[in-house]
Amino acid sequence: AVGAAGELVVATEGGGVCFVAHREVQCIGTQSGLPSDNVSSLRAEPDGTVWAGTDGGLALLRRRSVVRTYTAANGLPSSDVVRVVDGAHGPLWVSTSAGSARMVGDRFVADRVGGPGGAPVMVLGLTSLGLVVADSVGVYVSENGQVRLLAGPVDQIGSVAARDVAEGPAGMIWIATYK
Repeated sequence: AVGAAGELVVATEGGGVCFVAHREVQCIGTQSGLPSDNVSSLRAEPDGTVWAGTDGGLALLRRRSVVRTYTAANGLPSSDVVRVVDGAHGPLWVSTSAGSARMVGDRFVADRVGGPGGAPVMVLGLTSLGLVVADSVGVYVSENGQVRLLAGPVDQIGSVAARDVAEGPAGMIWIATYK
């Protein structure tokens, strides 16, 4: 991710969150309050706020310091955070190994978005179609309380282990999978 000051913000597995600017590297880890040194997802905000998803919870960083951590005790379905997604003028979304939650005030609320299978979903991102989520069966768009299948095994995207979503300039939705 790119931070507000133009520095590169890097998630590492075992080294925490690293800030790279002007050939200098500063890493923030558990010794500085990060819930874990295994960082799976980052979200850098224009105001300099950095959200770091780790296998021990979610950390809120400001000015390269951890100011707050969130875990299952704060409403996350699990402390194993795998993805942090900006809601673009809406709530911050966090996907964990046990499902997804959205930020409401200063807490997270587990949210049941996704397919009819009832499996935990991973929020992939926000597109012009709506919030894109995935479970083990398909990729769905959730908008205004309605959920519809966007792609599934029948669409030849394998076992649908979706990892990311992007929207092209013409509105085409691209889905990255593990296979």
